[in-house]
Amino acid sequence: MSVRIEEEGKTTVGQAADTDTLVASANAYINALNKMIIKRKRNFAPDNSAEIKQNIKNEKMRGI
Repeated sequence: MSVRIEEEGKTTVGQAADTDTLVASANAYINALNKMIIKRKRNFAPDNSAEIKQNIKNEKMRGI
């Protein structure tokens, strides 16, 4: 079973298999939602790596 969901123009596909079509559909939908959440976190994560490096450097200077 395959389920395709869309959010803000981005499509995600979830897949699952089971002898019960209702169970397979539900699992495929959950799979698609989980993939979408992962994509959201990856795409909208703030790029503050320079700030993190500066904070680490400052902490080392203070002896923390």
